Amino acid sequence: MGNLSLSFIFMGFQRGILGEGAPLSRSSILRLKAKWEKEYREWKGKDLSNLEVVYLWADGLFVKAGIGKDKAALFVVIGALADGNLGICSGVKEQRCWNHKIVNVSDKFPRGVQAEAREYLCKISYASSRRECEELRDKFKRVFESRYPKAFERDWERMVTFYEFPKEHWRHIRTTNVVEFPFSAVRLRTDVGRRFRNVRNAECLIWKVLMVAEKRFRKINASELLVDVYNGVKYVDGKRDERKVCEGVAA
Repeated sequence: MGNLSLSFIFMGFQRGILGEGAPLSRSSILRLKAKWEKEYREWKGKDLSNLEVVYLWADGLFVKAGIGKDKAALFVVIGALADGNLGICSGVKEQRCWNHKIVNVSDKFPRGVQAEAREYLCKISYASSRRECEELRDKFKRVFESRYPKAFERDWERMVTFYEFPKEHWRHIRTTNVVEFPFSAVRLRTDVGRRFRNVRNAECLIWKVLMVAEKRFRKINASELLVDVYNGVKYVDGKRDERKVCEGVAA
């Protein structure tokens, strides 16, 4: 990375990472860069096999500043652990993001119809039970499918997985907002640099921003229920089913 770009990046980091009044001379910047690269290498080498992961949020995100000649695309995974903490980190059940689904489906409608379609979709995603959710889905199809068939994809089962988990967790697991939050900080900082010349430098700097954002993570709602989910306790429409205990699964 060129010295000018590097300086601008560090100036953008000053408040969140270095603190007000931190020295920004070329030598201090290079020392910090070397320190962060060492910390990043050590972090990448950590053994994660002992983590009790309950939920995983995964999303691919583009960074406005390019790496080399291309726009950077990064795959981000954040986990909720059985002890309740959020942290970057078989038998997985998949839940697709409703926010992305609403945007993608709405875009398939003419502009004049999008607001109405979005209202239907929001009601579907916030239904209090799977049965109610599917009734609203069927109503949505009756209203729109004959006119706009391209708006209807066949991946329904992956949209309603969250009903099999505690209702207190729905707001967290039905979207990828958990990933979007820390990456808002990444976009803010990388927009300053516009372009990175070196992939290693870009990864290191983005990693450091995410580590700072991680300090602001909080426990998910009703974090005490994570142990139940980890141990395979069965939930139906968000309520614990006392009659059944299944094999351990995660979403």
